Amino acid sequence: MKLKEQLGKDSLTPVQRFRCRKRNPPPRHLCPEEIKTRNLPAEARQFLRAWAEGNSISPSVSEREQLIKETGLGKQQIYNWFANYRRRQKRISSQQERDFTRTTICHKRARKLLRRYPQEFSSGNTIQ
Repeated sequence: MKLKEQLGKDSLTPVQRFRCRKRNPPPRHLCPEEIKTRNLPAEARQFLRAWAEGNSISPSVSEREQLIKETGLGKQQIYNWFANYRRRQKRISSQQERDFTRTTICHKRARKLLRRYPQEFSSGNTIQ
């Protein structure tokens, strides 16, 4: 209600409604079922991760159907899991690439210093 008054609008956006429900869940006597979790079962996640590492990160339609049968998950859940997995792998690989680039740059600088000041490094002294 406060948010609605602050914004001066009659209705909330779906994101605002979600955040309100998240902050203020209904009382248990009104909603006896537990709040749904959005995580897949651990066994299903492990199975999908092992399958993706061993086979492909983009399963075909027939492979997805087989995964649905083996994990007990829905078609959309399988599709979303693989989309998220590809996104995570892309982020991880770009992070590793940045780390490698930084390391390479540091090694290049060290080699330049060695060429420029060989006597200081040959005696075991460090630059301070």
